Amino acid sequence: MLIDFCGFTFNGIHSSELNILRTSDGSRYNESFGAIFQDKTAPIEGGDGLLFWNSFYTNKPFSIKIAYDSLTEAQFRKLSQVFSAKAYGELIFDERPFKAYSVKVQAPPQLTYICFDDENGYRLYKGEGTIQFIAYYPYAKSVHKFLDEFDDFFYLNKPQWAEASGMLPTKSNYDGTGTYISLYNAGDIEADWMAYYTVTSNGCALRNITLNDGQGAMGFSAISRKRTSDAYIRLNSRTELIEGCDSNKEPTGSLYNEFFNAGEFFKIPLGSSTFESNTACAGIEYTYLYY
Repeated sequence: MLIDFCGFTFNGIHSSELNILRTSDGSRYNESFGAIFQDKTAPIEGGDGLLFWNSFYTNKPFSIKIAYDSLTEAQFRKLSQVFSAKAYGELIFDERPFKAYSVKVQAPPQLTYICFDDENGYRLYKGEGTIQFIAYYPYAKSVHKFLDEFDDFFYLNKPQWAEASGMLPTKSNYDGTGTYISLYNAGDIEADWMAYYTVTSNGCALRNITLNDGQGAMGFSAISRKRTSDAYIRLNSRTELIEGCDSNKEPTGSLYNEFFNAGEFFKIPLGSSTFESNTACAGIEYTYLYY
């Protein structure tokens, strides 16, 4: 069961499995909006001040205070295993279970406790501590993309965060396949995407892609297949690569960027948008990104 402001999941393990609770700092919880950012500036030649160009997010740290009561020796050991120096995984807070940060443990957990024996003579620990994580990618990714993908029986607190997620109730006609695909970005920033198109011995029929009737556009010359194992080409807006993929949509090592001859890679804007191409798209993948 999710416990708002007291529970969290790291690397697939919920805090309740470790017999620990997240606690406040005194009587209040502390939270930083956004991640650590760096301003890009340049000095003004012969003048006062600096020219401001842009700001870039770098990383996002998390400091989680915990408390525990009746922690067994086995659970104490499991804590050291779960939060080891090399531990890396998704961090999800119970009060906002729609977004997951990719984090690693930043520093050894600091624990303070008292130890006593239970009625059977076994040691038990009672105390508190701090666990520090860092997300080197500053945004959280959506756990799911539509509200009905969150089980109502598990996510009993869904009414509390559903509106904040920005997600649509159900997939409906979004994220389909074909020449015209409706997209929806419920995140806080524009999203990268990957789109797949079929390749045969005759090549790939893809010649153009447009977003929102011209807000974004890409053009291609006649695409010939490079390897017999290439069943698809995959367009990746983040890497700006066009890769050959096998029937399982795994990269084969082929690159098709030389066939890309007009326009530029674009990102999926916030809200609703349309993704069109002259030939059927076999699928498009993207994730909502949150601060």
